[in-house]
Amino acid sequence: MSDLAPRIKANREHKSFCFKQRGLITRGVGQLKDSWEFIIRTADNIKATLAEAQSPDVHQWMLNLVAKTMVKQAEREVSVAYHAAYPLAATAVLVMQQYPQLIDMLMIRWVKKCPFVIPEYVAKSPGQSTDDYLKMAGYKRNEDDELESESIYSERMAGMLALFAAIVQTPDIGDKPNPFPIYHGWVWLARMINMPPQAISPMLVQSFLSIAGNAMLNAYGSQMHKLLQAIHVQWLPKLTDTSPLAKAGKSNLTTFLEEYMQSGKLRECNGRNVKTR
Repeated sequence: MSDLAPRIKANREHKSFCFKQRGLITRGVGQLKDSWEFIIRTADNIKATLAEAQSPDVHQWMLNLVAKTMVKQAEREVSVAYHAAYPLAATAVLVMQQYPQLIDMLMIRWVKKCPFVIPEYVAKSPGQSTDDYLKMAGYKRNEDDELESESIYSERMAGMLALFAAIVQTPDIGDKPNPFPIYHGWVWLARMINMPPQAISPMLVQSFLSIAGNAMLNAYGSQMHKLLQAIHVQWLPKLTDTSPLAKAGKSNLTTFLEEYMQSGKLRECNGRNVKTR
C-alpha cells in the first residue's frame, strides 16, 4: 500500500478521479442515518465509484479509502454513540457482497488502529521506545503533543470494535450472504477470554456483547450461554488491575452479565433493527 499513493499522484487523470471521489465517499459515510433508503443509496454510490475505477491501482486506492473512512467514522462517532455502528455496518456488508476485498482492507485498518480487533494486547518489546510502543497500541497525541487520556483511548478502541461487532451480526441482505458473518464474532470472543484480562478488557467485551451478543445467542444457543457463564465466573475474576478503568469496566460487565443470567437476554444497544424498507 505504501507505494500506491505515489503511483496515483503521478497520473493526473487517476489523481483527479480519486480526489473527486474521496469527497463523495467521505461525505456519504459521514452522513449515514438509521434509514434503509439512506444505507442503500450510500452503498450504491460506493459500489458505483469502485466500478468506475480506471485501473487496478485506482480500484485498490478506492477500497482502501472506503475502509479508512468507515473505521475513522467508528473511531469518531460510534465511540460516543454505539447505535451508529449498525447503519455503518449494513453499508459495509452491502459493499462487501459485491467487493469482498473490502474485508481485507478493513482488517488492515483495524489492526493498524485497534489491535484489540485481532484480538491482541500490544506488549512493549525490549529496547522499544515508549512513543513507538504507544503508537503501536493505538494511542494518539493532540495538537500540543499531549498523550490522550486512557478513558478517551478506551472509548476510541471500543468504537472501532463496535463496528466489527455490528458487521458480524448483520444478517444476510437480499439473496446474498454476509461475507463476514457471525462466526468471526465467535472466534473473537473465544480468543478474547482465552487471554488474561487487562484494564480495558471488560469494556471491550461489553461493547462487543451489547452490539452482537443477542445475534450470537441466536446463532450458538447453549454454547454461547456457556461462554457467557465462563466470562462471568472464570474470566472476570482474573482481572486484578485496580485502576479506575478496570474497576468501572469490571463492575459494569458484571452487572450486564447478571442481568442476562436473570432474564436470558443481553441488554443491547438501541438501533440494532435498522429501519428497513
